[in-house]
Amino acid sequence: MIPFRAPSASRSATAIAAAVGGLLLAWSAPARADAIARGRVIKIEAQEIYLSIGRRQGVVDGAPLRLRRPISLRHPVNRRRVEDWVPIGAATVTQAGDQLSRAVLGELAAAVRIDDIAEVYVEAARQASLPS
Repeated sequence: MIPFRAPSASRSATAIAAAVGGLLLAWSAPARADAIARGRVIKIEAQEIYLSIGRRQGVVDGAPLRLRRPISLRHPVNRRRVEDWVPIGAATVTQAGDQLSRAVLGELAAAVRIDDIAEVYVEAARQASLPS
């Protein structure tokens, strides 16, 4: 049988200090999640669109873009208002300015309307570098 030995005070203190230090580090550097920047289609010109979001919201050249259209209608049975959206398509931001962005859509441009919703995926690293 192995005799029981109590942990030494220095080992216990070291373990506690490491645990507390780890907790402080976790609290002092909050994790940032990726985000979605939302804007609107503000202009349609030939096969390209202009969006109301840009670098200030974390949008960069080449960022993936999703377009959707909000809809609002009345339920046929209970007559309550139902708000939802329908997907229109996806594209890529070709130019991101400070406040506006541009995307070339090709044939998809015919399906897009002014005020459709544009969503751009913004990575946490880009989001962290934005001015507050």
